[in-house]
Amino acid sequence: MAEGRISPLFWKKVFKIFYSMKKPVQELFSGEYKSVFKGQGMEFSEVREYIPGDDVRSINWRLTAKYGKPFIKKFQEERELTIIILLDLSASLEFGTVRSKKEMAAELTSLFSWSAMTNNDRVGMLMFTDKVEKFVPPRKGRNQILELIRDALSYPVTGRGTDLKKALEYLNKMLKKRAVIFLISDFLSADFEKMLKVTAQKHTVIPIWLRDPLEKKIFERADFEMEDSETGKMFYLETGGIKRAEEILVWNEKALDGIFFRSALEYLPLWTDRPYFRDIYAFFQRRSHQR
Repeated sequence: MAEGRISPLFWKKVFKIFYSMKKPVQELFSGEYKSVFKGQGMEFSEVREYIPGDDVRSINWRLTAKYGKPFIKKFQEERELTIIILLDLSASLEFGTVRSKKEMAAELTSLFSWSAMTNNDRVGMLMFTDKVEKFVPPRKGRNQILELIRDALSYPVTGRGTDLKKALEYLNKMLKKRAVIFLISDFLSADFEKMLKVTAQKHTVIPIWLRDPLEKKIFERADFEMEDSETGKMFYLETGGIKRAEEILVWNEKALDGIFFRSALEYLPLWTDRPYFRDIYAFFQRRSHQR
């Protein structure tokens, strides 16, 4: 993996995020990950003699006829998975009152990649804004995780807005086999519900909703100037207009709840100002009990 002109200070940050996720994965997520994300099928393992009680549908009739006694085919779970991190890198991810959503997204990229590596699964990533920015094919290994963290933090995107529909459509064409998709975004996108349903029918989709406390309760102390991060436009939010802004945020939250519900997806909201390991662990536990 070429470092190019990236500074040593930046690589120090990448490695810090990389190693900070090793212990949580080993202590919290390894077992839960394996129990939640089973293999995507069965593969042939061996042939052995039939034992009373075996499923007769597994009988190998060719060998049974040849040797005059019944043999069965034995299968085992095809364990290796393909993990895809579908990462929103639109300008709104730069926002955060305690830390940015973008930095949190890089940490989650490391966490889920570590979980994949620990279980010998392949992991790749699709980065998007209002266009598809970059697709990193699924691979195994430490260098792959470092590349994903680096790109999550510093990939030079050319778009500012968010088009989740376009990203999902691209991913559906790229993935030929079933995959586990961690969709990390603040979901400031429109018209993606239909494509999300299509993706959820083909793959296991885990929406991770990045949130900030300011989105839940806008401060009411005074008028202030704000910038629309995805358009770059400045506007003044007066005290009288804050109530309306909060109503819109509540409406957006309810709309997203509806989209995930109709898509039969359980989403995980994570807040930039709070620890999230236990939330993810509890989420994985719930899913393992639902299987």
